[in-house]
Amino acid sequence: MSAGTDRRIHRYFDAYWAPPVDRHRTSLEHEGFFDFEGLDPSLWWNAGDHVVEIGPGGGSVARSLGRRGIRVSAVDISGMGLERIGESPGVTRVRGDGERLPFRRGSVDVVLTRVSAIHMNVDEFAMESARILRPGGRLVMIEPRAHHPAVAAYRAWASPGRGSGARFLTQRDVDRVAIRYRSTWVSHHGLLSPLAGSSKILGKRFCEWDRRLLLRWPRLADLSWFTLIVAER
Repeated sequence: MSAGTDRRIHRYFDAYWAPPVDRHRTSLEHEGFFDFEGLDPSLWWNAGDHVVEIGPGGGSVARSLGRRGIRVSAVDISGMGLERIGESPGVTRVRGDGERLPFRRGSVDVVLTRVSAIHMNVDEFAMESARILRPGGRLVMIEPRAHHPAVAAYRAWASPGRGSGARFLTQRDVDRVAIRYRSTWVSHHGLLSPLAGSSKILGKRFCEWDRRLLLRWPRLADLSWFTLIVAER
C-alpha cells in the first residue's frame, strides 16, 4: 500500500466511523452472514486462540469472540474505528493495516477479514498473514466478489463504501491467496440472499435457494456476492 493510498483510506474510514453513525452502518455489524449461510465459525477457532481481525468495523465479532475466551487483536487503520469498538474483555485494539501487521512470525492462530481485504493489496496481505500464522493456523476471509451485477449497481449508487476505492475480489485474487497456503477451502454465497436485507427469516430461505442453485449450476458462483476462503498454513 502506497503512502498516498494509506492516507486516503485512513481519512475515509475516520470519516466513515465519525459520529453520528447511521443505522445502515450499525446494521452491518452483526454475525448474520454466519447465520444465513448455515456456517459454524466455531470450527475456525477455539478458546485460548489468538485471533487477529483486520478491519473489525464496529467490533461486534471481536467482542463476541472475546466473551468466548478467545484472545482478539482488532486491527484497524482508523483511530475513529478503534474508538467505536471501545474496551471489551479479551479484545486488544491495534492501530495498523493488513499489509504491515505488528505481530511476530508464527504467533497467531487465526487471521480474519470481513469485507476488509478489498481495501488492501491481496498479494501483500496474503504474504503477511502467512508470515504471522503458526503452522496449522487459518486465514478466514469473507469478501465481496467483483462480478455480481446487482452488487455493481449497489456499489455505484447506494453503498456507503463507494468512495473508499475498494477493489473487489476476483478469482485471480483467490488463486493468489491459495498458493501461499497448504490447503484452501473456498465457497461462494449470496445469489439471492443479499435481497433479504437484515431479515433472518428471508435470509435463511434465500440462502437455501442459493445452495440449491449453486449445486445444480456451479458456474453461477461467478455471480455470487461473497466468497468465503478458509486457508490453512
